[in-house]
Amino acid sequence: MEVTQNYENNLLNSELSENNVYSFIAGYLKEYKIPVGRQSAENSPNTNKTLKIKEFGFFVRIKNHFDIKGVISPEGINLFNKIVELPVISYIPVNSKTELNNSHLIAGNLCSVDELRSIEKLAVKCNSLLRPYFLRRNHHLLQLELYFISELGSVQLKPDFNSKQFLLTGTENVSDNYIVKRNKITDINSIINYLKADDN
Repeated sequence: MEVTQNYENNLLNSELSENNVYSFIAGYLKEYKIPVGRQSAENSPNTNKTLKIKEFGFFVRIKNHFDIKGVISPEGINLFNKIVELPVISYIPVNSKTELNNSHLIAGNLCSVDELRSIEKLAVKCNSLLRPYFLRRNHHLLQLELYFISELGSVQLKPDFNSKQFLLTGTENVSDNYIVKRNKITDINSIINYLKADDN
């Protein structure tokens, strides 16, 4: 795709490492008009104060599969391990495993209604861009975790990714839209070479 040609060429001509893969992903999203904030290394307490940068006390977890046992659809289908078209979104406080919904965020004053709308809109768009990107490389993006900041009142994606934010599995581990080999779910480090695949 033309919009990512420069980023694809840079990746193909570089030695792949964890850091430049994450830089590539941030650049890829930026090309699609996702507002991406500054790297943490570029920030300092003085910078944050001057630019009025606020880090939210939670991150967004997006699941593209149904991971709750015992739920049956109206058609009598067991939904556990099913790949779903619409993502399941939850919010996790930093340093916690508790899943919150949007009502918790507003009630707890963790963000404003307008900030929540922006966060959810950007999270869904990031997922809709990255999901087919990995699928073209023979992997399903099962789960994506995203962190956001607010700079001068504008919500932006925090670009400091780590490997655990991306849970994937090969397309060979999915049959009829169901995950059939859960032990094959892994993070991004194991598929770094797939990121060199062309978008032809």
